[in-house]
Amino acid sequence: MCGINRFTFSDQDLIKKMMVYTKNRGPDANGIYHDTDLTMSHDRLSIIDLNEGSNQSMKFKNDIHQLVRKKWGLQSPYAKWMKGPLQNFLFEVLIKDYYNNSKYYFNFDKLHKLIKIHKEKYYNPDLLWSLIMMQMFLKNFKL
Repeated sequence: MCGINRFTFSDQDLIKKMMVYTKNRGPDANGIYHDTDLTMSHDRLSIIDLNEGSNQSMKFKNDIHQLVRKKWGLQSPYAKWMKGPLQNFLFEVLIKDYYNNSKYYFNFDKLHKLIKIHKEKYYNPDLLWSLIMMQMFLKNFKL
């Protein structure tokens, strides 16, 4: 187990204070890297490779900046899929005939307008995906 700390600003004093709390996660080696818009530290725990030459250097400025980017999450590109390979599925599930009782939950005229707008441009794919899941839920549990 190792300890890693990171800020998107430069503050060596603060990172050193944080390293006091992560020291027990990696007592074998440590390092600090700082720049105008980034401060990082690590504490290494040697478990398998006890060789001192295996300690990682914090001297990789260009590599660091390539790795630092906004979070993307683990989302699937379903907005794109709904305009491509899932387009037939989208129309198949979000129609009145898919499940008879869904007429009590959906306004299909507005739903078809939403689908039409999505076909022209990526418009509210999260809502469309949620409506597909709801329609399938209603049918599966016969609500």
